[in-house]
Amino acid sequence: MKKGATGKRPSSSKECVERNFFIYRLRKKGIPFEAIGRFFGISKNRVIKIYQTVEKKMGVELYEIRN
Repeated sequence: MKKGATGKRPSSSKECVERNFFIYRLRKKGIPFEAIGRFFGISKNRVIKIYQTVEKKMGVELYEIRN
């Protein structure tokens, strides 16, 4: 997969993290996975995977902050 190409994954990791967090927030607001995927030009399953990954990382970060 070429990075930086239109409709593909963003070029820098910072952009990637921002996009993934944005996807997570959209989903939290109740927007369906299919609609998010269509907007970003990625598959529904990829959106689900990104959402789960962000959720997992958020849990870890929240856990680290508490301790």
